[in-house]
Amino acid sequence: MSEMPTVIVVASGAAAGWAEPSWAYVAEAPGSLGATLSRVMSAGFPLVVVTTKAQAAEACGLVASRDVLVVATPQVRVPPDGRTERRGMHQLQGLGAAIAAGVMARPNAAGWLVLPVERSMVLPSTLLRVARALVESPIAYAQHRGSQCCPVGFGVDLYSELIRLRGDEGARRLLTRYPSCAVDVDELGTQLNAAGADALHDARAAWSGHAALKGRRSTDNPDMAQRNLALK
Repeated sequence: MSEMPTVIVVASGAAAGWAEPSWAYVAEAPGSLGATLSRVMSAGFPLVVVTTKAQAAEACGLVASRDVLVVATPQVRVPPDGRTERRGMHQLQGLGAAIAAGVMARPNAAGWLVLPVERSMVLPSTLLRVARALVESPIAYAQHRGSQCCPVGFGVDLYSELIRLRGDEGARRLLTRYPSCAVDVDELGTQLNAAGADALHDARAAWSGHAALKGRRSTDNPDMAQRNLALK
């Protein structure tokens, strides 16, 4: 690749609205932002973090402030009838708005990879493979055992479409309208976050005894986190 696409790290909660099961929101584990950004930067990608005011300080402590884009936080109001109303960009405009904000912040990028912060286990090699696939296809995404997952890449020709995205359906509709390339990966981290990996570890520990798996929890030994994701 002559130029690297920009990775849009969505750390705003907007990914909660992505309806595909394999892209569904999973609660963010402590340290997910740092782990995700570390993997992105180790692969040499430029990036922009789309986040909320609450996480902006943490993000700015990890990357340059110019690479942090703060968006509105949803407001929750409970009216007298007891029905909860959610107001704010994430509920009204969803993941599409977060992607649009990231694309508009980097209009001259050589494409964009969308990576929810919850997917902190995605390997740098997977990011690179999806980025390479964008050279030949307007859309590319990681695929694990037939399931579409993260990251998802969009080529520069889709700029005008991307900046108009709103809601949780818009980005998925692009995958049905344009040719796309599925990049097969043998990496469960494209679907599972660190918290999910640790839950898997705890289930195994309960079955085989904690001593047998001591030190293999991702929070105990981050270097072994990806290895613990292999289902056997």
